[in-house]
Amino acid sequence: MIRFFKSTQTANLLIIPIILLIFWARTMFNANPVLDASDLPIWNLIASFLMHFPSWLNFIFLFTIVTSQVLYLNFMLNRHEVLYKNSFLPALIFTLFISSTPQLMQFHPVIIVNFIVIFILDRIFYLYKSNSNFSRLFDCGLLAGISALIYFPCIILLPMMLATLWVLRPFRLKEWLIVISVFLLPFFYASIYYFWNHTLQEFWITYMNHFGISNLSFEINRSLPLMLLSIFSVVIFLLSSSKLIFNYRKNTIRTRSYQQVFFIYFLFGFGWLLFSNRIQLIQFTFMIIPMVIFCSYYFLSAKRRMWAYESLLLIWIGLIVWNHLV
Repeated sequence: MIRFFKSTQTANLLIIPIILLIFWARTMFNANPVLDASDLPIWNLIASFLMHFPSWLNFIFLFTIVTSQVLYLNFMLNRHEVLYKNSFLPALIFTLFISSTPQLMQFHPVIIVNFIVIFILDRIFYLYKSNSNFSRLFDCGLLAGISALIYFPCIILLPMMLATLWVLRPFRLKEWLIVISVFLLPFFYASIYYFWNHTLQEFWITYMNHFGISNLSFEINRSLPLMLLSIFSVVIFLLSSSKLIFNYRKNTIRTRSYQQVFFIYFLFGFGWLLFSNRIQLIQFTFMIIPMVIFCSYYFLSAKRRMWAYESLLLIWIGLIVWNHLV
């Protein structure tokens, strides 16, 4: 299986969506957006609008978004040579992570945010040793601001982007100011709208209340299959991180810079959890993207004792199937 997905065969463009469909088909009649995911008015407006559609149509929207981000991430990694070899392994690993348990299969704003983050990373990687940057910086800042306006934990995207710029480029105050000012632009227009509707104060009070984490609550339904899957996933991630650190100096400078970006992304994921207030399993979806890169590197570097890597992958798939059967 690993050898098949280590290639760039076009057949994978069909196989990956089929694997996703097998796991996600169970949500076809329960695919309406999560209304209590955020009390921010813009997401509530989007969710309320989508609630008017039948569940099967929302499932098509959801499945299209998930499939698009899986394939887009794979193409983005290959385009920028984030891993030392092009393959479809990132798409397979992403598919397994995002389908690992039914608790992740929700029409939640974090699913949309993940797609936006992949686009932001794609634009950011173009900044490496590039002179024409303003349009890409504008895109990144604007998309991050829109995300934070829709779903509060996305506020973490601003410091994450600035840290990424610090890694990829020499410090330029003008570039940082562009990102910060454009990030605030959606809030400026939203404030104008709510001002004219006499709800500006209510909007900002609701938004600023999210900065408090005193009501942090854990809402994860624990079960034996989920605990075993979580432990096994952490083990694979630790093995992958160790492999990547061991081979770190063997990579090119650009590849090492990109890997640092994903490490920063993973660290900021813990801040994402704090800003979420309600710790649900779906919140960990934000951390899937860097985990995909690390785990893909691990399986991509498999050359000897392939049976061991294949066994790990099959056990992982077996635990995922077990979570779907209970």
